[in-house]
Amino acid sequence: MKKINNTVILLLTMLACTGTIIAKPANEEPVVEESSVEKTKEVVTQTLKEEPSLIDKLIDAKISAMDKPVPSPDFTIKNLNGEDVTLSDYKGQALLLNFWASWCGPCKMEMPSMERLEQIGKDKNFRVLAVNLAEPKETVEAFIDNNNYTFDVLLDSDNQIGLMYGARSIPTTYLVDKDGNIVGGKIGTHEWDDPKIVAILEELGK
Repeated sequence: MKKINNTVILLLTMLACTGTIIAKPANEEPVVEESSVEKTKEVVTQTLKEEPSLIDKLIDAKISAMDKPVPSPDFTIKNLNGEDVTLSDYKGQALLLNFWASWCGPCKMEMPSMERLEQIGKDKNFRVLAVNLAEPKETVEAFIDNNNYTFDVLLDSDNQIGLMYGARSIPTTYLVDKDGNIVGGKIGTHEWDDPKIVAILEELGK
């Protein structure tokens, strides 16, 4: 919004400085030509209607935005079924990539919203992928089953993937576009089914 306000101020300043002046007798005040005023109003109106950038949308949703998308480091680890899963298998879909543990209170607080987001994403080409850090499979499986979570869960048994992604504090979450690029992220809990996040992920999946 700050950019728009600055643009409006700049345009109004330009109007005051560059409007065509119609010559009048010395005892009369000069006036700005009406056509110049109307043209500037049109430009201001168009500026206000411009679609916010992805960075603006991320910031508005309280997500730290990357200056430009960064390729997400690929990895292969096991899921709860013991199968190898590679991050790049998800290319073509946007991702909420979350690093967590069952002992982490903030992680547990945000997981219901992650489940709701997963259900929304089924029809909108984005998914939730939760990477557990260094807990036994049995512990993770019991936690997921007891809470009826359906999003995909992977096991980073030696914490190497978490370290690679800088997840030294959890929860740590990244938003990844359908081409596998990280566009933003957050350390700490969040309501991930916020309509602003849903709209961003939907855009990243297009």
